[in-house]
Amino acid sequence: MPVDLATLVDPSHTAVVTCEMQRGIIGDRAELRELADEVVALGVVDKAATLARAARAVGVLVVHPGVAAKSIKELIALAKARPGQLNYGSGASGTSNHLAMELLKSLAGINIVRVPYKSGGMALIGLLANEVQMTVDSAGSMMAHLKSGKLNALAVSSTTPSLLMPELPTIAASGVPGYDSVAITGFFAP
Repeated sequence: MPVDLATLVDPSHTAVVTCEMQRGIIGDRAELRELADEVVALGVVDKAATLARAARAVGVLVVHPGVAAKSIKELIALAKARPGQLNYGSGASGTSNHLAMELLKSLAGINIVRVPYKSGGMALIGLLANEVQMTVDSAGSMMAHLKSGKLNALAVSSTTPSLLMPELPTIAASGVPGYDSVAITGFFAP
């Protein structure tokens, strides 16, 4: 489980540690305990007490309207028919949208090409400009573009439907068993 960010507020190891990681979800208590274990594994503290989960961000897989896919199954079929010809945009290496798309590639057995951008926001701009055909990002960052029809949402990245977009299926239920990708941010104290 790769850790994206671990920061000590105070190098004396007496302050709060924040950590963000990308991984599948087991449940609130389990996810925070595993996240605390990852903080300890980084070697910045000997023990980490869980304080709170700050955020749990579910991703939405979206495509440009020019993509001839209205579902995950259709997108996978298109990618298999055109290996290496479809692109996805993501922020820097190891960001949640990068890892979410790589998980899709691996589990679905498709060959799509990553186009890295400086940030997830820049990847979204690239998608709107049709420089790339798809990405995964938070629903909040794309809601206006989805409502205007500038982007099409296919599915959510969690194993349960999103409260913001309950009409969307999950990627796992759409033909990619085992898919679960959620970004978690938590607070821990040494």
